[in-house]
Amino acid sequence: MSLVPAALLLALACTHEPVVRSADAYHEALTTDGGYGVSAAACARLPTPRVRGDCLVASMERWESLDPALCAGLEDALWADECRFQLAERQRAAGDLAAGLATCEQTRFRRSCAWHLVQDEAEAAADDDLPTAEVRIPALATSRAVPDAPLQFWLIRFREGSARGQVLDEAACDALVDVRSCEQAVWAWVRAMLDELGKRDPARLCARPLGDRVHNVDGEPAWRAGPIAVEAEQRWVHERCGAEAQPPPMRRHGSRP
Repeated sequence: MSLVPAALLLALACTHEPVVRSADAYHEALTTDGGYGVSAAACARLPTPRVRGDCLVASMERWESLDPALCAGLEDALWADECRFQLAERQRAAGDLAAGLATCEQTRFRRSCAWHLVQDEAEAAADDDLPTAEVRIPALATSRAVPDAPLQFWLIRFREGSARGQVLDEAACDALVDVRSCEQAVWAWVRAMLDELGKRDPARLCARPLGDRVHNVDGEPAWRAGPIAVEAEQRWVHERCGAEAQPPPMRRHGSRP
């Protein structure tokens, strides 16, 4: 739920009666038990389209009244887009991913909106094996806003799996319909994790042995040594740690970017 905007909070320090009335209207809109209609009526007393939009979207979310027509009726274009963003997430949560992706296409934030739906789907599949998780991808791949949806899906899925103590085994990619996107995600995820940890203490990370640089939440190595993970890590070491050894040749499937 949206909070009172900072500008409005600062204005409360003044004693002008119209400002006090605006604060009262905002408070009423977000605390009334009278339903969305009462909330919307209170929002309508606010002074500007931007503040009214903030209030109305918060009220729609509170009363689960997000609706395409209500979003389209907002005066402020930014809040109309925010309304559609939240509507898309609700549509996906209700089981209509196609409608959610279509709603994202109507906003100026279409990639961010659609990416959030990819994230929601990947997080929902965090405890599934890879073939079961892959069933979610074809619908996501229809998004024009996120043409790399399969890659993004697997990156998020691997991150969530690591947070649950799972050890990534790239061999599981071989059981998928789209092997390439999974393998590309393994490569990208290994690199991303090394880059992230390397920001904190690069010398310590460089000094650690191959395959033991990143650990999951249970303290296990984050990935099993396979051709893609090993190559990605060796190339990272070669580029970041001043190593002289040449990285290994590319494996089958052309997985390395």
